[in-house]
Amino acid sequence: AHNDWLEVVMTGGVPLILLLAAVLYFVISQARNVVSARDRSEDGLCATVALVWAVQMAIASFFDYPLRTPAMAGLAVLGLVWLNNFRQQQLAR
Repeated sequence: AHNDWLEVVMTGGVPLILLLAAVLYFVISQARNVVSARDRSEDGLCATVALVWAVQMAIASFFDYPLRTPAMAGLAVLGLVWLNNFRQQQLAR
């Protein structure tokens, strides 16, 4: 079966499961921040796009290996950076 999630669990063991859990916690906490902020500025829209991208990649990873290609992995990292940037700007306000 083509499933990134299952492969991480089977090949990475406990360390990668913990890392995956930390990333999922980060994305979920940022999702709450983005949804509750309702920021319509450019930064808020970039954070919303990044959130949609992260959810789309998570769902796609159940059926295929989208994050195996460097371009898709780079876009996923860019989305996480946008989410973190939004959080940093919210904390600065």
